[in-house]
Amino acid sequence: MSDVLEALLPADFRGYFTRDFKYLPAYDNLRNYFLNDVVYYLGNFYKMVLATAVGIPPVPATDPLTWEAVSVNSANYVLDTDIQKAMNQGLNNVNDEIFENDTVLTDAFYYCCAHFLVMDIRMAEAGLDSRGEGIISSKSVGSVSVSFSLPEAFSKDPQWGYFAQTQYGQKYLSYVFPRVTGRPGVASGWTLP
Repeated sequence: MSDVLEALLPADFRGYFTRDFKYLPAYDNLRNYFLNDVVYYLGNFYKMVLATAVGIPPVPATDPLTWEAVSVNSANYVLDTDIQKAMNQGLNNVNDEIFENDTVLTDAFYYCCAHFLVMDIRMAEAGLDSRGEGIISSKSVGSVSVSFSLPEAFSKDPQWGYFAQTQYGQKYLSYVFPRVTGRPGVASGWTLP
């Protein structure tokens, strides 16, 4: 396995997908917080009660009152443990030998991990009702209907079909397919008599 991938941390994943997921809002001593901002600090959630403040840790007993303890469920956020779990799964699924450089490899790895993260969260939300389903090729509600399909070779393949269930998995496959399906080429030459 690539040393580049093994060196990546959940913070690197969060930096790559800054807008994609709702991460646990860990308190940052350098950040300027505003009224009603919620942060996670030392195992608890706090809400800013001042118009603005920077550098004041979230402790409810400050003078003047800066933070107020609030009840928020951490399950509403993507945790570093969720990201690390997805990254471990990605390490077991990405073949670093097919990518031409570390930049492409890392991009593909992140999308593979994001796919696993989404699938793991879906399963966790379903809990005991989690059931394996095939790829949905059409949906309808009332008179509105939408359908899509993947090439049969991909949708019927257990591994490729699994990755096709999320847009992150599809993006990962867009990195993999051109590198495993072969690239035809033409060479000039002649035959001997």
